Parts: sequence; structure tokens; C-alpha cells
Amino acid sequence: MPMRARGFTLIELLVVIAIIAILAAILFPVFAKAREKARQASCSSNLKQLATASKMYGSDYDECVAPADMQGLGGYMIFTNLLQPYVKNSQLFICPSKPGQSWTGGTPPYACVQAWCVLSNYTVNFCVSQGYTTTVKEASLTKPAESIEYVDGLCPNAQPTNAATTCYGVDPTRHNEGANCSYYDGHVKWNKSQNIRAGAACWYN
Repeated sequence: MPMRARGFTLIELLVVIAIIAILAAILFPVFAKAREKARQASCSSNLKQLATASKMYGSDYDECVAPADMQGLGGYMIFTNLLQPYVKNSQLFICPSKPGQSWTGGTPPYACVQAWCVLSNYTVNFCVSQGYTTTVKEASLTKPAESIEYVDGLCPNAQPTNAATTCYGVDPTRHNEGANCSYYDGHVKWNKSQNIRAGAACWYN
């Protein structure tokens, strides 16, 4: 009689399943971190283009820093509307790690009631890029390479409620326990959460 092919016993099958489960538990966080690293790089590219657009805005408006907001008919235009003519791509204002979360207007901090307001989940430094009441010249910035202009966040205008601990509106752990930041000199880099919260050098000129 021909011999029957020997199959897996229940114990052997359970051992194989356990090994697969252990490998999955080890590899899935690695894959998730690698995927987030790719999103972080895409986000960094977005911020670089926004920083370039801000410089283009300044060249058109007497070397002024692009303001956080500007009063218009019926409400406020936030920085996204002011930079849109230079980037011509509303997707640049959306971080790939937070595609479904965008600031859509309302109070606080400011109402954005126009139907054409561009959505964003990046934040501008309101302490420097002040609103329509003040015009800030690029030449007046004493620490442009240390002052954050745009950063991962959900509110359009950020200022520290307590510079030593908190930056209002910033999402400091969006990318691998840190956030991407663009600076007034045009460079972009990733910062750890505690570095973003470190104090005045981040936020003031």
C-alpha cells in the first residue's frame, strides 16, 4: 500500500502560527516607521515649497514677511490664500500624515468665512508673521535661521502660551515624535518635540 503523506500535527501548526505572529509583531512597527519616514520626507518637501513661496511673496511686497492673516471682505484671508498664487497647488498645505485633518475656519483663533479659504494643517508663526495690523520686514529678523515660520499644526496661527512648555497650535509629535519646521531663511528640518517647545529662539525674531 502507498504511504500517506504526513501532515502537520496540531502542535506543529500552532508553533508555526506563533512564529509568524512574533515576526509580524517585530516587523510591523518597523514597516510603520519606514512609512512614516516617507511621509515625513513628503511633508518636508511641502514646507520647503511653502518657504520658497513666502520668499516670492516678499519679493512682490517690498520684502515683507508673508503675514499670518489679512483682513478681507467678509472675514480673514489666512496665509494659505496669500501663498496659493505662488504654489498653485492646494495639496501643498496638507501634510500626508494628517490628510483628513485640516483647519477649516472658525474661532478661535480667527474666523475664515470665505468659501474659498484654502484648507491647511500647517501652522505659521504668529509671533513673527503677525496679522494685517503689522508689516514685518525680512531685514528686521535678527535670527531668521532660528525662527520657525511654518510647522506641522492644526491651527493656522501659532504662538506660545508658555514659551518654556507649549506652542499653541503646533502638533509636535506628528512625525516620529517630532515635527517638520521651515525657517525664515528658507531651510527646513525635523525637530524633536522638546526642541520646538524650547522657548523664544524658536518663535521670536
